[in-house]
Amino acid sequence: MRNRHVLGMIGATVVLSLAASASADVPTQVDQPISRAAQVITVADGNRGRMDGEMRLRYPGFEQTTVEAVGNHIVMVSMEAVQEPNKAPVQCTCFSYELQKDAAPKLVAQKRLTDYGRMGTAERTCNHPKMVAAGENIVWSYGSDYNNNRPNTYVGVITKTCDQLAAPIMVNIPRDANDGAPDIVYNGKVNGNDFFTLGYYSDGGDGPGFPQPGGDYSVAMGLELTQDGLLPKLERKWIMPIVTPTNIGRPTLAAAGADRTLFCAPKGPNRPSDHIECALLDTATGNSVWKSVVATGDRQKRIYFNQPTVARLSDNRFALMAIESNGQGKMTNNVKGSNVSHLFMMERNGDSFTLGGDARGAAAHQTHASICTGAYGETEEPSVAVFSAAPTGIGRAAMLMVGYNQAERSWKWDDRADLWPTAWYGDSGHLANWYGRNPMRQGRDYMRCIGGVANPGYHVEKGFMSDVKTFFVGPVHGRVPGEAKNSLFLSLVPGQVDKKALPENPVPAGEAPALDPNAGTTPNSTPESSGGCGCTTPGRTSMPGGLGLAAAAALGLMVWSRRRRG
Repeated sequence: MRNRHVLGMIGATVVLSLAASASADVPTQVDQPISRAAQVITVADGNRGRMDGEMRLRYPGFEQTTVEAVGNHIVMVSMEAVQEPNKAPVQCTCFSYELQKDAAPKLVAQKRLTDYGRMGTAERTCNHPKMVAAGENIVWSYGSDYNNNRPNTYVGVITKTCDQLAAPIMVNIPRDANDGAPDIVYNGKVNGNDFFTLGYYSDGGDGPGFPQPGGDYSVAMGLELTQDGLLPKLERKWIMPIVTPTNIGRPTLAAAGADRTLFCAPKGPNRPSDHIECALLDTATGNSVWKSVVATGDRQKRIYFNQPTVARLSDNRFALMAIESNGQGKMTNNVKGSNVSHLFMMERNGDSFTLGGDARGAAAHQTHASICTGAYGETEEPSVAVFSAAPTGIGRAAMLMVGYNQAERSWKWDDRADLWPTAWYGDSGHLANWYGRNPMRQGRDYMRCIGGVANPGYHVEKGFMSDVKTFFVGPVHGRVPGEAKNSLFLSLVPGQVDKKALPENPVPAGEAPALDPNAGTTPNSTPESSGGCGCTTPGRTSMPGGLGLAAAAALGLMVWSRRRRG
């Protein structure tokens, strides 16, 4: 079996140098004393779904993958394009990898979670999957227009090996509306049962029902998981509208204990949205005990805020990322406008928050960036991993690790030492803009990651990345040259380590990093131009090892194949 991956090249001298090193014998186990590269697993190729016909029915291959860790298992649920007789064009597929003490993670399960047929206008049969673990149970949610012309929100329960414990049930209040794009968090035990908060976007619809007709809402609900005999059972306990008006109010949530959930969503009647509004919810009732606009736009100055992601750093600190846009996408020429990321610190004091620490441009790629949190470096101090890929589909995905100086109330990072390439390819919106529900009019993929994933090989003799105590883990979608659509990759990035190292190019899981002849080169810090989508994205674009994103355009020039041992 051949495992293909690509290294970015600058000039013929570098190509020859790396080609020579590629011919050397490379061990299948990571025996380096210091881990210096993300370890990448090729999960599935990109030749999926329809290759011709209507663009809206083709879909980008793999997209919108959600990830969770349960024990020594990493579980992903991905939205997959399919072309099967009498089947809807997208389904959800589950992959489970088991972390090993002395070898790369191995695939232990791959199962289709949905099997929706093509009924009427049903096309978005498994959209925006999201999941969270509670002990051994994984509660997963998604939007689906199965047997309806508009999506509803469904929730089910699976195991760490992708077995279904509870079939998905619809949890929104049914009406003629788009109710989907969920997020879900686990709050903990309440009265002996597992309790969750789920949020979704509702476009209001035209008919009666909840929420009120004609309005756009970000909605929250409480879910309780109980045991019904041997199997778990989900029950909705309350449902409340939280943010309104919102034209594209996909919510983001973070648990703030068993009794509180932080809920944030875009706010404003148009696209792009004007602001980001957050609320602290009482999980017993769904009522907001605090609510405020935390990222304020200005239409007169063409400043709009969208695409929030919130993540918990500690009991009283939460990171919020939001993307600022100049609103150029309000035009009808498919020009998306400029984007720049903002990273805020939300500090909790009882049932209120103060906002501070705005870091502008803290991302390798500004458009569609998101965040997760976990320990990074040689201490247990939590950091924010800003996870991003180019909306042009050209270049590598990356994580920028950002710490926080509490005394100065400011964010801190090093463009060279804290920027980790996470895969050889990355696409946060190019094929999503080509294919799917609104082809060539709008499209976005979703970068998702988790931190604090324990490494069973830590301090094990000849163990897998034995100097790494915890990982950041993220699925990456990207198109391999010669394939039609986006493949699915799983990337493991060193989190808490014995000794911090300068990041190098990603490698196939189980292999040692290749020597980089440009390792001593000062990286380029000039602004990136993502002109392929009509975007300009001011911010950081340099990559470790002296290979900037501009060089990543040459990724298709050389494919380096190694034969897997084993």
